[in-house]
Amino acid sequence: ERTVSALDTVSLSERSMFTNYDPAGGGVAFSDSTASGTWRHRLNSTVSLLANSSFEWLSYDNATNSTTMLLRNTVGVDAQLSPLLSFRGNAGLVYVKSNNAFSPIATSLPGIIQPSSGAGTGFITDMALTYRVLKNTTLTLSGTQSVSPSVVGSLVKLTTLHAGLAQNINTLSTLSFAADASRQATSSGSSDFLSGSVSYSYQLAREWMLQLSYRYLHRSAVTGAPTTLAFDPVTVIPISTF
Repeated sequence: ERTVSALDTVSLSERSMFTNYDPAGGGVAFSDSTASGTWRHRLNSTVSLLANSSFEWLSYDNATNSTTMLLRNTVGVDAQLSPLLSFRGNAGLVYVKSNNAFSPIATSLPGIIQPSSGAGTGFITDMALTYRVLKNTTLTLSGTQSVSPSVVGSLVKLTTLHAGLAQNINTLSTLSFAADASRQATSSGSSDFLSGSVSYSYQLAREWMLQLSYRYLHRSAVTGAPTTLAFDPVTVIPISTF
């Protein structure tokens, strides 16, 4: 990250991952590399403009050396609308191109990839509104629409809506509630998810925090639902593995 002027900041990042299976017949090994750049321009003390571009390349270790490219470009705003209300939002397009596609690469994706060309363009967005209802109570509303590979390499179009409420009980403990609704679309169909959760966190010491959470998740198939379901180990979002 580098500050190029009093009003402008530029940041660059790169991430690479390699996934394989033991035994090898458990799946197709693949590599996933992403390079991205972000430009932030401060209009005034409360509003900043954002522009982001990222390039993602997936390479699969199969007989046809299949590859998938994702190019994302978004613009957005980060605004402190008042001492109690803030908004952050980005919106743009993703271009996806698959060569020598095979399962689990999506040869079609609703609203994105067409089977005839193995390529397509779709809308992506990421927005969040945060409001401090009371001194110790914060309400968060957010929504996203994204296209990205799952933990097994298949492409997933994910649309989510989130509402969260956090209550600071005192300086050491916080009680949080959350509700989420999402739709996950793959080349074989789509599924809807509804979830609710409650969490309690307590600061045991300067370096230690205790958190207890309960989450209820309900899944319903919309069309052509896959028979196998896995969970992303980082986000705990359900991922269809076909």
